[in-house]
Amino acid sequence: MGVLGVIATLQEGRAAEKQGQFAKQIALRNQRALERQAVAEQEAAAIKSEQIARQEKIVSGSQIAAASKSGGQIAGSSLSFLADTARQFSLSRNFALRAGLFRSQELKEKGGIIAAQGRFANALGKFQKRQSFLRAGAQVGELIASGRTTTKQPQTLQNSPTRFGSQNNIASGGVAGGGGTFTRNFSASSFR
Repeated sequence: MGVLGVIATLQEGRAAEKQGQFAKQIALRNQRALERQAVAEQEAAAIKSEQIARQEKIVSGSQIAAASKSGGQIAGSSLSFLADTARQFSLSRNFALRAGLFRSQELKEKGGIIAAQGRFANALGKFQKRQSFLRAGAQVGELIASGRTTTKQPQTLQNSPTRFGSQNNIASGGVAGGGGTFTRNFSASSFR
């Protein structure tokens, strides 16, 4: 695997940690959005309740006016009809408020679950980062144990052939094919 494998393992861990942090941030933003929506649901329920109360006043006022117009007193069946109307409107108001409250609580709970998922993703990313350090450490240990601590370097051959003969021949001053001595010092740039 080599040194590059160790580096790749460490990078995987860092990427997992960043991904977990990003997931947590998104989850917390979603939770805040759901909490705002929950407040809006409660406010909408309160407005709906006020609308129902206004309708109740209009209906009961028209019922009282109708009873007064006929010249009778509000008693007996008229009174029970008004009471029943008031009760129905009260039930409608309570239903609207409770529905808003339940929807609000549902949204808050959903936000809590989403936030928990984000925190878990963040913790998982941190865990994966720590695991990558352990895997990279094990890989380094394997490299050291096998004696390969660096990338493979080409090994020079003893007495490697050149166009002038072998390295030993050049060092001793000889040229391939015999004949006289050759005293010039060669460097790598001489052959370019």
